[in-house]
Amino acid sequence: MSEGGRSGTGGPQAMQVVAAQEKKSWIHKWADTGSKLFQIAALTVAGAWAWVGFKQTVAPGLETKVGVSSELHWVAVPGTKRGTKICEASLQVKVNNPGKSPFDVEKATVTGWLVPLKENGLFPTDASDPKAVSPGKVSLLKYFYTGNGGSVSHDVADHYTEGVENTASFDLFFKYKPLTLVAFYVQIEGKRPSSYWPFLAAQVPLKDSYTYQVDQLCGGNWDSHTPEPKPASPAKDLAPH
Repeated sequence: MSEGGRSGTGGPQAMQVVAAQEKKSWIHKWADTGSKLFQIAALTVAGAWAWVGFKQTVAPGLETKVGVSSELHWVAVPGTKRGTKICEASLQVKVNNPGKSPFDVEKATVTGWLVPLKENGLFPTDASDPKAVSPGKVSLLKYFYTGNGGSVSHDVADHYTEGVENTASFDLFFKYKPLTLVAFYVQIEGKRPSSYWPFLAAQVPLKDSYTYQVDQLCGGNWDSHTPEPKPASPAKDLAPH
């Protein structure tokens, strides 16, 4: 009897424990799922922030940066000031890599134009009506030169890693002509990686790699290039007073 009683009273308690365990297991299941979803969301947000930080801080330093610049210098040829008036132009070109991503320069093309002001509507007739020199308009004119620029193309062709720099110059002689501009345009051609990641990068052409110079033919201060010789002073001026 007592054994039957003990057996009868133990049955409902066991069922309650099993039910409690099943209920607890269900709650834990949803808690685990929520925890995993939270972890996935946290990783997604962290990854997004890491990518944003990479794009804002590291990526700009990995972009291909082609440094191209130029200067135009004039020198009067001695002995020509009173006659044919010959001047020498020295177009100096510099290419360098100020970034971290390497690139290759394969060639450079130099184009030059002479632009008479009056013939091209650039001669101002009033101080309040200045004339703008448009590179696009100049490029439509007939050029007097296009080519490798002497040794320019050869001298700047190179593989440019960080900090590499090359310079070159192109020298030409001109006969002075008043009211005339000279314009030079240097186009750099080559290839660069298409991606930050070397194993994904393909070689693509360089874009917008150029430099140009516009100046008065023989320079804006022609008369100051080479001083005119002064006549010798008479001997009487040298005598002490």
